[in-house]
Amino acid sequence: TLTSSLLSAMTAANKYCCEGDRVLVLGGSGGVGCFLIQLLKARGASFIATTSSQRELMLSLGADVVINYQNENWFENSDLLKGRQFDLIIDLAVGYDAWQKARHSKLLKTSGGKFVAMTSDNALVEAHNWWQLTTVFVPMQWRELWTRFWPSCPAYIWHNGLDVKPGDLANVTKLVEDGTMKIVL
Repeated sequence: TLTSSLLSAMTAANKYCCEGDRVLVLGGSGGVGCFLIQLLKARGASFIATTSSQRELMLSLGADVVINYQNENWFENSDLLKGRQFDLIIDLAVGYDAWQKARHSKLLKTSGGKFVAMTSDNALVEAHNWWQLTTVFVPMQWRELWTRFWPSCPAYIWHNGLDVKPGDLANVTKLVEDGTMKIVL
């Protein structure tokens, strides 16, 4: 799982984060999140906030602010804005509810803002046939499509898998071997 978690985080960081971006990671202390926070910092994100109950760990990995989701709601935390909206929100844990709250809380830029879902709308997906599978994935694909054409809405992006390129596995190995990536057990 080390390889898939780090490759997933690397793909997301490289594909969606630009230097200077303000980023919120929902579910930062999971396998992908721990690597993602480190990679976002390395890519030059200017401010990284995350939701986690493991404050010290997240700060040690590069988060600037940690919101303990057990005690407060990230979407009600006005201190997160610090005068500027987020350029990017990456959801590793919540699903559709996070997209709704990100849109309505105004924490995410409406013009140029990106909400990247790396999880499905529901935490527990059960599909025993094609119809059930369709009801799981079509709403996310539809949301991604209509937000591209709605100017007052941040872009919804469903990140549906790895986009591994030649050399990525070697890069992952190098990051671990040279100590650039902290591995959390």
